[in-house]
Amino acid sequence: MKQGSQRVPDDAEETKKKRRTWDESFEELQKVYYATGSSDVKSNNKELYQWVRDQRKLYKVQQNSTRTCLSDDKIAKLKSIHFRWEVRDDSWEKMFGN
Repeated sequence: MKQGSQRVPDDAEETKKKRRTWDESFEELQKVYYATGSSDVKSNNKELYQWVRDQRKLYKVQQNSTRTCLSDDKIAKLKSIHFRWEVRDDSWEKMFGN
């Protein structure tokens, strides 16, 4: 590379820069919790919604004695905002009165 020329970042670098850390995502979820009283995220916030789904999946895998990147500290943080590990669709039961 010539001196003075700038290197153009590739797509992988750009994606990595845009990707939030776990703590940043948790802080955003915490804001949702303090604003709404719930840690449930609407699907229109796609990035946070996917992150929440990923945390639920990791937790489920970990409950089956498989080690994941979801540490006890992270689990405790999520529990501190009453994170729901399982979400079920109550609309079926409401519709059919079960």
